[in-house]
Amino acid sequence: MGLPEILNQHLPRHWKQEGLDWGWVACIWLSYIISQGDHRKVYVRKWVEQRRYTIEQVCGINIRETDFSDDRLAILLKRLSNPETWQYIECFLTQNTIRAYDQTIRNSQFAFSPIADVIDN
Repeated sequence: MGLPEILNQHLPRHWKQEGLDWGWVACIWLSYIISQGDHRKVYVRKWVEQRRYTIEQVCGINIRETDFSDDRLAILLKRLSNPETWQYIECFLTQNTIRAYDQTIRNSQFAFSPIADVIDN
């Protein structure tokens, strides 16, 4: 899917920015939201710290303590809220995830079996 790379194309780093890039911060935050059912920023840092080794090994990244601070997540959220930026991200994301295939069906045949036959046997 290439989500971190797509996000990084449209959310470039500030020249003074250190630590994890925006693409990985967003993906890991999204993992937190999905797994915990919680969108609040305040708990993300602790959640990441508890899973730091696993995340680093699976993603091939190095996480700093400040990568998931409330301030950093607020900056990311503000940047993602820009409608123009979001349109570009969605455009690139759908190019990698949606495929259209010609599946023309010429003839169809259906065979029905009464449910009673299945239950009686």
